[in-house]
Amino acid sequence: EAVGQSSAVAEMHAQIGRLEQFAGVVKTQVLPRLGMAVVRLDSRDSQEKLAERLKHDPAVELAVPDTTVAILDFMGKGAPAERSAARYLQTSAGINDTFGQGIPAALTQCSAHPACRMRQLVGNCCPASTGVMLSCCSHHELERVRLEAHSGDVLVAHGVGNLMAVHGPSPASSVFMLVPGRNESGVMFRTPFDKYVRSDRNGDIHADLDAPQDEAEFSIFWNEDHTVSLSTVYGGFLSVDGSGKVSAKGAEVTQSERFTMVALPGADERFSNDPGFSRQWGMHSYRNFDIDAPEAWKIWTGEVGRGITVAVIDSGIDYNHPDLKEQLWVNPLEIPDNGIDDDGNGFIDDVHGANFNRDTGDPMDDQSHGTHVAGTIAGIGNNGLGVVGVAWRGVRLMGLKFLDAEGEGRTSDAIRALEYAVAHGAKVTSNSWGGAASSSALRVAIERAEAAGVLFAAAAGNTGANNDEFATFPANYDIKNIVSVASIASAGQLSSFSCFGNSTVHLGAPGHRILSTVPGGGYAYHSGTSMAAPHVSGVAALVWMFRPQLTMHQVRSIVVGSVMPIPSLEGKTITGGLLNAKNALEAAWAFHPPNPPSAGPKAVAFEDTDEGIGTYGGTVTIEAASDESDIDYYRVYFVSGAGYQLDALGGSIAATGQKYLTLKLNSSFSPPKYAKSLVAVSGNATGERPVQSNHTPTINLVDYGLPRGGPRGLEWRGDVDDRPGFLGGSLLLNRARSEASVTHYNVYWAAPRPNRTRGPLVSKVPAEGFQEPLCSGPTCSRFNISVLPDGGRRFENRNYGGDESAVIKASGPGTIVFTEFNTEQYYDSLKIGDRTLYGDLAETVSLPYTMDLPAGPVEIAWVTDVSISLTGWVFEVHQTGRIAEHYIGPTRVLGDKFEVIAAFGRFELTNDTQFVEVLDNNGALPPPHVSAPWSLRDLGLHLSNGSLTGAVEILPSPAAHSGNVDFYQVDLADSTGEVIGDGAWRAPSNGGSPVVIEIDVEVLPEDVAYLVARAGNEHGLGDEYAFLALPSTLGEEGPADDVGDGEADDDASDDVDGDDDQNDRRMHSEDRAETPGPEHLAAGFPGMGAVE
Repeated sequence: EAVGQSSAVAEMHAQIGRLEQFAGVVKTQVLPRLGMAVVRLDSRDSQEKLAERLKHDPAVELAVPDTTVAILDFMGKGAPAERSAARYLQTSAGINDTFGQGIPAALTQCSAHPACRMRQLVGNCCPASTGVMLSCCSHHELERVRLEAHSGDVLVAHGVGNLMAVHGPSPASSVFMLVPGRNESGVMFRTPFDKYVRSDRNGDIHADLDAPQDEAEFSIFWNEDHTVSLSTVYGGFLSVDGSGKVSAKGAEVTQSERFTMVALPGADERFSNDPGFSRQWGMHSYRNFDIDAPEAWKIWTGEVGRGITVAVIDSGIDYNHPDLKEQLWVNPLEIPDNGIDDDGNGFIDDVHGANFNRDTGDPMDDQSHGTHVAGTIAGIGNNGLGVVGVAWRGVRLMGLKFLDAEGEGRTSDAIRALEYAVAHGAKVTSNSWGGAASSSALRVAIERAEAAGVLFAAAAGNTGANNDEFATFPANYDIKNIVSVASIASAGQLSSFSCFGNSTVHLGAPGHRILSTVPGGGYAYHSGTSMAAPHVSGVAALVWMFRPQLTMHQVRSIVVGSVMPIPSLEGKTITGGLLNAKNALEAAWAFHPPNPPSAGPKAVAFEDTDEGIGTYGGTVTIEAASDESDIDYYRVYFVSGAGYQLDALGGSIAATGQKYLTLKLNSSFSPPKYAKSLVAVSGNATGERPVQSNHTPTINLVDYGLPRGGPRGLEWRGDVDDRPGFLGGSLLLNRARSEASVTHYNVYWAAPRPNRTRGPLVSKVPAEGFQEPLCSGPTCSRFNISVLPDGGRRFENRNYGGDESAVIKASGPGTIVFTEFNTEQYYDSLKIGDRTLYGDLAETVSLPYTMDLPAGPVEIAWVTDVSISLTGWVFEVHQTGRIAEHYIGPTRVLGDKFEVIAAFGRFELTNDTQFVEVLDNNGALPPPHVSAPWSLRDLGLHLSNGSLTGAVEILPSPAAHSGNVDFYQVDLADSTGEVIGDGAWRAPSNGGSPVVIEIDVEVLPEDVAYLVARAGNEHGLGDEYAFLALPSTLGEEGPADDVGDGEADDDASDDVDGDDDQNDRRMHSEDRAETPGPEHLAAGFPGMGAVE
């Protein structure tokens, strides 16, 4: 239930605190910016009882039940394609006739255009005082295009009426005027000689018509590779052969029938280089029923503005999409991926927005609707990728997910999203959702957003109904911050699905077959008033960045009042017109532009003092301008690597006449994504100097960060370089529990004596993003979490409760093994990457059930509703990659120990280091660990009447060579790994080739359990073994885990884990009070390598 009240925030918290004692209340949330609260209850009966009680509470203005709303995307909702096509045919002819005749005379009068009236212009075709032509003063210019064949040849017209494809530079005769045809996809091409291109019945192409005729019309078909194919009225497709001849004889599309249609901007246009731009008819179309985006971009793209935050209240945003990720809003008070609600707003790690459907800080889109909306608003412009949004740069897209994967959501969650938008500084919200049911709580929330100066763009609805009679909410609310938007199609007609209303819908915008971004880095066409509304959001953002001093109501008046009247919207909308970005910017031009200072600061300095990774703190110092006569203040901004202005850092710094000014940052902050440097600018009441101005002082951001933990253990596998004074071999490193704050590990020669500076750097071991399983969220305390022998984790959540949520973050590769799993179908789910589990797992697979975890970060998200709870689940997470094997050398020996330190960039964690002893194998030592046999294999052993005969094969280590291994020896051992008996069989080393040894024992000792193999040389035997279990003794069983003396080991170099957890994977001949680890038998690999 949404409860609105007008008391102070403290009183609200007290009031809601009392409601928490009411039976059936599950959760409450105060929305202080809107003066409201949301109360979640366990049943409809509890809801009705509480609503009835609150009706009599004098402190409560209204208390209403929650409702449901849905997306207003027409795709997938049974679009009547045939009816739509018929309507195009019925209406397009009349529209094209009007279009072909130019703008009707009545529309050339300034009185017919709000943009002209706002400047008090009168008469016919009056220019603005700035010299910029207004739409009422403009005439329609036909599209100029060039056609390029698949071979790269360009189509060229000749004055004699021929059309050819030529190679080389494009002459002036290769430019054609694109004239709209009589059907929706029809066009005609007019040559520079004022002739029309035509096809005859034989498929021959001519350029000799003086006036349009049926034979001059071609139908455009867009191919998936962004090329076009052109069909004649006789059914043939235009093609070019190897000689350059142009014809239209083929009925199918091959490479020869594919052309690149290059649109050429006019003098008053600026085109984007994004490959999908030519298919974004809503931005620019030869039919001219578009928002005149290129004409607007000629004036302003937002690239040098202060920026603006637009909240997309929808199904979320794919914040990894390459055409969106640089435009995302970043919460400056939230530290990413630390599992903490840093800003105390109730959401953990809400870096780019929040998820109100799941109550998390992750607004990732699982439906595609919100991502599509976001791309229309602010897809990155002119980056040569995908599509372009209305606002090229400067918009900060805030993802506020309240709609689920089915496109449905609660009104209360929409209200919570609106509260978040207001609280975090959004100026525009895009709302492509709604329903037939009105909610007084939602109406109040929008009214209070209006009071906060937030514009609310709303989709009018897709039922094709008249909203004056059959309302769609929230678009129908009569609130002065709402802009209700209908949809038009490319031929200028009102979309067949679009709602309309002469007194309830403000304007129309492109909404049919709109190309935009979708999750996964892709692009797709969607239709609906959902696609029309974000065009309005984008234009509003563009206007507001162009004139930042405007109020919300002024921006709304400009957007609504600057439409281009079109016949199909007359009587169907309040304005009778189509959204027009160029008109809107021209209308905003009437307001005085900023007059920023003539000089800027001389220099800026900043040094990070915050130890957190990805967070900054400290003091910014600015050297003031020499002349501050027109300077009121200074401000510091983040700047991207490409030089684009991002968010401001802190507040402004008043100009006081002092030479040096400081901005002290009282709390840590996270920079926006892609921020690479800081820039200082000067400003006054009218505006600020652009960050791209000459001599603007800039300083690169250098993150001073310390790793949160160091390595947990080391093992030196022995020197394989037998030259005296040189060292080479493998270092095994047990990584930090989390490498989120580690870029690498520095390996130094340790100081020879205490309190001495350590020696030179030997090597660097790269971090790989390893993360031990870490649980965050309110339900983690309910889980039973235990450590497994291999360092993995076991998670148990039996008989779980309602409204649980938790996220377990780990890293792959590895596996997750389920031994129990039974949850409520659909509603209580465990999401692992892109796979979601629910229900009784044993009904579909055999338990235990193993899933592979891919390399890289892995999230395991658990969420339940408030209804049915079942027996729950138990699973184990096993990771590989915990141990890093790093080869060092050959290097000169400068000591007897290595010291290893975790580092983040050039900063080291010096209070959490590890040491390991290293010995120079100068030719006088037994074989090192790394030279131990790789495996010991049975080649046909026979055990009979207490005797053992046959042969075994030794697979040498890749590190073994004639210099440090002369022979291999096989012995008998008991179940603890202790060598017993008199048998000792040797065979010379064979380099890297396997070695076979014959075994013959007449009487086996009673307690024999294994054969063990070691490497040796003239200085003795190595201290690591390969094991082979005798089948009559152990069968498939391996020996007990680990080896040691049962006491804590004081030598950090021996405790590889660094945590005494009995998981070390090595064998030393002097430490065998316990049995050797079974990993050696299973993997056939001695030492820590078995963990891999």
